[in-house]
Parts: sequence; structure tokens; C-alpha cells
Amino acid sequence: RGLGDVYKRQDYSLPAAAAGLSITFYSKYAATVTVDTYDTSDTIILDGTALTAGNAIDSEGNAGDFISLLAIDDSTWISLGRSGAWSDGGAD
Repeated sequence: RGLGDVYKRQDYSLPAAAAGLSITFYSKYAATVTVDTYDTSDTIILDGTALTAGNAIDSEGNAGDFISLLAIDDSTWISLGRSGAWSDGGAD
């Protein structure tokens, strides 16, 4: 449960994953949002594909970009919905 309101390029770290935990990041202005995993063993599933463990995701940097993530276990996050293009940001 949480909301990140982004005003400029921001780099956020997810909390430790726990099944049922959710978080949404929203960019009110044109700004790139980077969401890092809690540690290098956590995985984000984006577009149905698991990224390399520990990799971040990046928004395209447009106003109105958002992503909602849900932890499905103690190391995996899935995207529930989003606006804008989000991509594998690599290791951070």
C-alpha cells in the first residue's frame, strides 16, 4: 500500500516482498521513474516475462505514467496495471 508522487526523475526501491503487498507509482509530470527491487534475489514480472532477478523497471518519462505492482510471494512482483511504456531498467 503506497503511492509515490513523482515531480522529477526519481529512483525508488520496493519494500521487501510479502504476498498481497501492493504499491503504485504515479508521475504527475514528465519524469522518468525507476523502481528497484528490494534486493538482487527479487524479480519483477513485466508484460508476462520475468526480468533478471535484481533488475529495475523504468518508465518512459511522460506525465501520467503509472504502474501498480503486487507481490505474489516473498520475492516476486507482478504488474497489475500501468500507463505508458515501462521497460527493463537493468541492474541498479
